[in-house]
Amino acid sequence: MSVEADRPFRVVRIDVHRLAAPLATPRRNAFGAMTERPGLLVSATLDCGTTGWGEIFANWPAFGAAHRARIVTDCLSPHATARGFETAAEFWQTLTDATEVLAIQCAEPGPFAQAIGGLEIAVQDALARRVGVPLWRYIGGASQSRVRAYASGVTAGTLDRLVPPLCDAGWTAFKLKVGFGADADRRALDRLRGHVGPNAAVMVDANQAWSRDDAIANLAWLADYDLTWLEEPISALASGDDWKAVCAASPIPIAAGENLRGAAAFKATEAAGVAVLQPDPIKWGGLTGWRSVANARSAGTHFAPHCLCGAVGSAATAALAVAEDAAFMEVDVTDNPLRSELWPLETHVHDGCIRIDADTPGHGVTPTEGYLERWHARDASSG
Repeated sequence: MSVEADRPFRVVRIDVHRLAAPLATPRRNAFGAMTERPGLLVSATLDCGTTGWGEIFANWPAFGAAHRARIVTDCLSPHATARGFETAAEFWQTLTDATEVLAIQCAEPGPFAQAIGGLEIAVQDALARRVGVPLWRYIGGASQSRVRAYASGVTAGTLDRLVPPLCDAGWTAFKLKVGFGADADRRALDRLRGHVGPNAAVMVDANQAWSRDDAIANLAWLADYDLTWLEEPISALASGDDWKAVCAASPIPIAAGENLRGAAAFKATEAAGVAVLQPDPIKWGGLTGWRSVANARSAGTHFAPHCLCGAVGSAATAALAVAEDAAFMEVDVTDNPLRSELWPLETHVHDGCIRIDADTPGHGVTPTEGYLERWHARDASSG
């Protein structure tokens, strides 16, 4: 990277935008339903005048975006704008250290980590734009500008509508929500395999729905479906012994990570036998934390970032997935106006791969005034 890229910076302005888009069809999984798409965007303007954009995870609870917005404005902005920084990593670490005790005191390390991650992404985007290079290259990507995508958000109730058009468009990897009972899950998997054929990659996601014993029992029939992975079969907070037992019993690679925070937690999960790590940069760590996990992973452990967000988060996650040569990137294919207006799937996914413009500076998404006004959350209940 050039000397210009290494030049120190100072954040002089932070703006937060809380969004909400109603959904005609709720998005369901094993622990609940989402009746609207919430969004929480943050912009960071540097002393040179360049502005970058980040996204903060705020899907649950429904009022989560309003709460995290206050964390940014009241708790993080004073630290973010108090002084200059040498690197985005220093920025992320400073905010993390400065609010660590507060996050512990109020028992909310997750919301604080999400807010810091979104701010860090905005800073990284601004730094890449400052020197006029794509974000994936700015953070260390070498040559490729594509990563394989898998279609996420598919359920028993939506697969017959969602999957055939994706197959026609060239998608080759699909993830089904399970955890609704073995009989119902099997019927859904049978229908999914019928649509996608024997050569497509099929994953399943239990969203932490099972106990250790239930997960092990379900492995017997799941093994019939030639699955690429089984995601979060048990609680992310289950003991290391429980994770080891499930991984040891499974003929299917186990995936996890979207609900972990900290490099140590990922290392422990990997040590238990998890074969696919799925950190979410807008839930924890931003690009700095995610890359620390990538750099510490063992040979043979795959990366497939979790992503359930709008356009800004999708674009930033794609840049990171490309830079770190991820095996897959998750792409939620259910209705999401907050993503599709600025990051439409038909533009960014071709033949089953996400393709990134190799020349556009930053992550490539700049919300317009019209977009921010159209989806502005009108009251505190609109997450």
